Amino acid sequence: MPKRINLDKPRSWAGRAGTVIGAAALTASLYTSHALPLAATGSLAVTGIGVLASVRPWRSDVPGAVTMVYGAAPALMLAEMATFRTLIALRVVGGGAHWPELLAEAAWAGSTWWLRPGRIARELADQVSTAPTGIPTAVVVPQTPEQRLVAWWEQAAAVEGGLAPGTHLEYPQVDGPRDLRAHIVAPPGLPVPKISITALSALTDIPPELITIGPVPGSGTGRMAWTVASSTTQDAEPETQLTDQEVWAQRIAPQVMKGSVLIDVRRGNTKTGEMYR
Repeated sequence: MPKRINLDKPRSWAGRAGTVIGAAALTASLYTSHALPLAATGSLAVTGIGVLASVRPWRSDVPGAVTMVYGAAPALMLAEMATFRTLIALRVVGGGAHWPELLAEAAWAGSTWWLRPGRIARELADQVSTAPTGIPTAVVVPQTPEQRLVAWWEQAAAVEGGLAPGTHLEYPQVDGPRDLRAHIVAPPGLPVPKISITALSALTDIPPELITIGPVPGSGTGRMAWTVASSTTQDAEPETQLTDQEVWAQRIAPQVMKGSVLIDVRRGNTKTGEMYR
């Protein structure tokens, strides 16, 4: 890539030289009427070239006020020269330099030398062109149950510190609030982290016995199958319904208490305290 030419110093020298020439033109206008048309022609030509080269006003993102800042110094110089010649023509003052004229010249030269309006305009144009537009990016609102499931996983489980940070869902299928399946996919080259069924149950408010996480046939550990089978689905297929002991042995014990065995189950009413087997 070719090295970019730094034009800051040449621009600075040109601006300083223009300030000195402008101060000389102001002084000359006090003694001769020919200074004003010559200075006006030269100033308009040089200012126009400078605006085109530095500010590039044809860009749609550059407001006209920035161009006006660039042309403020030469415009003010020409206004002072026209004022001097008008006062002399009206015989308000005689030809030559007096302290009000000298003070006006010093104010113009000093402010232009130190403020450097050309550099300010160029910096403003660069800032405007690189500033954000302020138009917010369109937010995609999940519409289907599958889209809502994917969005929920990204916000609740895949975040840093979540159950499965960095993962995402693929092939989601939602048939009901407690009847869904999807693939949990880890970042490339990484396995799906160990996901606690108990923690996922607490996060989803789904009983742990309805949740299974297992391998995807033909895939590695970077992809796992997440399935939630509702009780209605189990009722519709009684031949696949598991006993409490089988659910514990197949789904719960491997995740939270390896090697444990469910001996007995007692159910009860938490409001009345009544217990039954």
